[in-house]
Amino acid sequence: MFHFPVDDETFSNTEHSFIWANALKVTPVLDADASHADTIKSYFPEGEWVNMNNYSDIVNSTGGSDGWKDLPNDQSNMSMIHSHLMPGAIVTK
Repeated sequence: MFHFPVDDETFSNTEHSFIWANALKVTPVLDADASHADTIKSYFPEGEWVNMNNYSDIVNSTGGSDGWKDLPNDQSNMSMIHSHLMPGAIVTK
């Protein structure tokens, strides 16, 4: 909500993800019941969010109700922690 103060959806039910280092949106699986589901829901404010696990999947969002996306939850390939690069952000080594 601090990075997207005009997006009302960031103020409701988004405590399962957080922005780290002003660049990465991190969505871990925190609920034991959700760990057995095929997908988890995560909210993405407006923009193109690059998946940092493979650099090729891009989540396009217009915010609002369209911002809720299903992310794969596959324990076999360790995708239980999702990270996405914020639109316009840069991460260096």
